[in-house]
Amino acid sequence: MEGADASARLPLALALEESGLDVILDSLPAAVRNPHNVRLACGQSEGLGALASSILRLFVYGDSVAISDLPSQISEGLTPLVKSGFCTTNLDGRFQLSNLTVTRVQGLWYFYQFPTPEMTLYFGDDTLSLINRLPSCVGAALDLCSGPGAIGLTLAQRGAIVTAGEINPIALELSTINAAMNGLSEVYRPRLGNLLDVVEPNELFDVVAWNPPLVPVPPNLSYPFVGDGGLDGMTVTWRVLSQVGDVLTDRGRAQTLGVTLASDGRMLALHKLEEVARKQKLSIHVTVTGRWTTKAAHPWCQMLARTILGANGEMPSSANCSALSEVLESSYSDAKANEVIYYYLRACHGKPTVRIVDFAPMPVNGLSGGWYAPLEGV
Repeated sequence: MEGADASARLPLALALEESGLDVILDSLPAAVRNPHNVRLACGQSEGLGALASSILRLFVYGDSVAISDLPSQISEGLTPLVKSGFCTTNLDGRFQLSNLTVTRVQGLWYFYQFPTPEMTLYFGDDTLSLINRLPSCVGAALDLCSGPGAIGLTLAQRGAIVTAGEINPIALELSTINAAMNGLSEVYRPRLGNLLDVVEPNELFDVVAWNPPLVPVPPNLSYPFVGDGGLDGMTVTWRVLSQVGDVLTDRGRAQTLGVTLASDGRMLALHKLEEVARKQKLSIHVTVTGRWTTKAAHPWCQMLARTILGANGEMPSSANCSALSEVLESSYSDAKANEVIYYYLRACHGKPTVRIVDFAPMPVNGLSGGWYAPLEGV
């Protein structure tokens, strides 16, 4: 692992690998390596044994496990999480993670919040998609909206000295544990603050990356904080882009992803992007990989409605989901949009331009692609 010091890894990471949890998790594709799917896969397997079952129950499924069912390396290795409040012990002698689960991606361990609509210590498909687009970096990198640290720790693994900015102190504390799990504490520098406020005077970075709240949500609807990107899905991205040229080295690059509004294939944010490019003297490249229509009966509004209802304590039903989907379609229509598009964005110093490459064909049954472009016949 570039940038990692194997001898500095938390003993817990070594103990989990000795238990075989890494082999179990690595046997599933990263995009579906969540607690539900791991449980399904392990339920169909043979030969796991009692120890592996206890490890899975504690670290992946969110169950409490008796200390007597764990080897001493595991119980002793949990001390940093207990001290930070991320793991509890009760009078009956049982451990339980505090609404956390663990995953492993490209050789790195991550604790993050058990998946729910209102999760705040976030790790999801967009995280994985941005990880797959990150460059090797032997200089300085800045990870904004860092959450549990997946983006910053990947950059550190690939050779960077990383500054991680996060407004949620609990998420920042969890990212420091994830850094220690992977032997990356010496090259991972967490800072509490709001976006580019964490940058010190005269600091410059070779890579600036951020995985922002990115869901286009009408302003009159309540959506989980970590996902609410405002009506155009780009509220945080606009704030970063408006200043990012000031913190990039001459050959530095900024990188993000998101979902935003479009109309008949035209990105509604294009003119504003061109304005940012002029003011910041940036060459901006946008790659569109997905396109979903915003009709009430189609998957985007239906999916968003279910998430909003669940996050607000309502049980989604056919009736309330349909009603809320109608509200969403109307709000998007008022904004002159009939689609949302999935995109990746890269920016660097250069001639102020915005180039858009679109890999997403017209939607079939309301959707086309997502974080990756669709391939016919594959």
